[in-house]
Amino acid sequence: MNEDTKTSVSNKISKDEPYTVVVQLPNYAGEGMSEEQIYVYDSRETDSNRMELYQQMEVIAEDGQNHIEPFKNEDQECLVTAGIKIIENSSAKSAVWNHFGWAAHGDSDEPNRRRAVCRLCYSEVLYSGNTTNLQFHLRRHHRYELSLGTEVCAKNWKTFSTPMKRKGGRLSTDETQKKQSKLNTDSDEGSSYIQLHRGQKQEMNLLIIKSLVTDCLPLSVLEGTGMQGMMKMLDSDFSDKKLDVLRTEVLPKLYEDTLKKTLSHLSISQSVSLSIEAWYNIDKTQNYVGLIFNYLNSNGNVSSSYCKTLEVNLGDSPKTIAELINQALKDLQLDFARIVGCTMPEEPEGIYNTLSEAIRLMQMPRIPCLISAFQCASKELLQIVNIDFSYSKLKTLLNLISQNPKYVSIYQDELKDCDWILKDSVPFPLLCKGMTRCIEVQELLMSIATREFNSKPSLTREDFSTLHAIVYILQPLTDSTETINGADFPCISIILPFLYKVTNIAFNAQEGDSVVLAEAKLLVRSYLSTIYGREQTQLFLRTAMYLDPRLKSLPFFAAEEKLEIRELLHAELSKLVRKNGGACGSARTSHGDKKTKLSAMLGDIFPETSTESDMLKQENSSNFVENIARSEINCYENEEPMSLDEIQPLKWWKEREAQYRYLSKMARKLLCISSASIPAKRMLTKNGVNWQHRRASLATKELHSVVFLSESYGR
Repeated sequence: MNEDTKTSVSNKISKDEPYTVVVQLPNYAGEGMSEEQIYVYDSRETDSNRMELYQQMEVIAEDGQNHIEPFKNEDQECLVTAGIKIIENSSAKSAVWNHFGWAAHGDSDEPNRRRAVCRLCYSEVLYSGNTTNLQFHLRRHHRYELSLGTEVCAKNWKTFSTPMKRKGGRLSTDETQKKQSKLNTDSDEGSSYIQLHRGQKQEMNLLIIKSLVTDCLPLSVLEGTGMQGMMKMLDSDFSDKKLDVLRTEVLPKLYEDTLKKTLSHLSISQSVSLSIEAWYNIDKTQNYVGLIFNYLNSNGNVSSSYCKTLEVNLGDSPKTIAELINQALKDLQLDFARIVGCTMPEEPEGIYNTLSEAIRLMQMPRIPCLISAFQCASKELLQIVNIDFSYSKLKTLLNLISQNPKYVSIYQDELKDCDWILKDSVPFPLLCKGMTRCIEVQELLMSIATREFNSKPSLTREDFSTLHAIVYILQPLTDSTETINGADFPCISIILPFLYKVTNIAFNAQEGDSVVLAEAKLLVRSYLSTIYGREQTQLFLRTAMYLDPRLKSLPFFAAEEKLEIRELLHAELSKLVRKNGGACGSARTSHGDKKTKLSAMLGDIFPETSTESDMLKQENSSNFVENIARSEINCYENEEPMSLDEIQPLKWWKEREAQYRYLSKMARKLLCISSASIPAKRMLTKNGVNWQHRRASLATKELHSVVFLSESYGR
């Protein structure tokens, strides 16, 4: 400190009027703190007392001037540290000394107690009787390297609320002593765990829960020794008690908050559709039914939210399941009248067959899931005799190879993705991927089958020709699934175009088809036609397709079919107009049953009579409704089709809501129904398959919250 600064400070505190001066010097919570770090003086203090302040400020200034920066690179470090000796401070009590030692006097082993050497960067730091400078060094240069350095140098006196002592006395609190005791204990045990304050612990708890549920993992994975060791590295206080807190407090709280937010969005939407997915537990002793709701958000687009998991016993009747679904709607405060339709897989037997009957009892429009229909068609495909025979031979060979470590190591790269064929209930896109790879390396597989496993049925070129028919069928189904996966929301309007593309183009019979391929094409076409061939389903899907501005031209329908669709739409739209008061009513009836005093007094003298104008209005009211419906349909018919590159047909309707008052309402209801209740990404990736397996392995006590949060955060 120069003389001008001292004079300036002295002049400022030498006024005649009473005054108080508070001076706080830099310091950090830790052991070995100076007694002269927070000073409080008033006008009666002598100049000699103030000299203590000047001296301490001189020390800090000197510390800053004599501080040596860490090495900038490894070459400098090797050059400088070649002759450095670090002598242990045997009398040290502070945890800071774990990272420092004394410098040596020259080449001797005698410690220089004015110089400390950092064990991390070999920098020399001036030592003036306390660890303030050492703490400053850790905080400035190593706070992100050492959790201990972060703890030692974390706090400044300003963060404590205990009143400070006067006349140079240092601030002393029980909290400081406890922190220091805790720090020294951790240091003595050789701990490198991170100490977190309360806010950080809450954030850490929430992060742990979100990380687990995103991958559909139960909290029981944290019970293992290895996981608990890792958790203690993140939070030194982690224990079985903390695990109970996560299970009983953090997880339920996150579940409740997320569900509340989801229901708030659902409550304001007028159009809501239901998607249903079901699965068994790992032991196949319990069925679970997931309810996903699709609704229009404030932007006019469709959002999907998983809301409820139902436990269904194996023997439950359709009536029982219908009651469970109705009760779930009540619990979620959803009026049944708001549910415009339901999408779910359709299978001839099992839980989905019972669910289909339950939805029919509820009189809810039901649409088969497109992706599930593709999956069922692929299963039917493998039942063809010739395909099943060649497919079984391939599985046998791959199974023998997988059981022999020698072949696994030798042919690991060549047989990549072929192992999908060995898995049970593999999704058809992954089966197609594995089959394609086997066809690419067919020469290698035939060679291995002949050379190494000659006692087994060998694979022939005829077998691979048969297997090629499987790929020929599965590839269009896989391409369709990948397209669905790329859509923000695959509404039901795309079902008929996809079915036409698959059945009438990709699987159209051709003269050069082999017997096996022709049989496979016919089987898949027949299966999909059966699933979607019901009259009510067809009318529903055709209307939805017509109301999609991208697809309204209906290019693969005959003129008579297009006219039938428009007439059906006209009838439904007329009902909607009447329901919403579109007909012109009489001015007299607009007041309802309420009568004025004049009407009550003189009504018997002047009874109401129907005028010719009123009668004319009543006669023309039905024509008025018909005209409104016909006008909106004709205007829509004359609109230019929306480009297929656009992915939000509902946005088109939202922008024209004023022009199509009633038609837009019908479009929003139909186009918020999903074409698939099973997310396509689960069928396309290994992670999706693993997710479904983890879901089936969840214990019932955690299943509801974990699956709900996994769907919420993992989408």
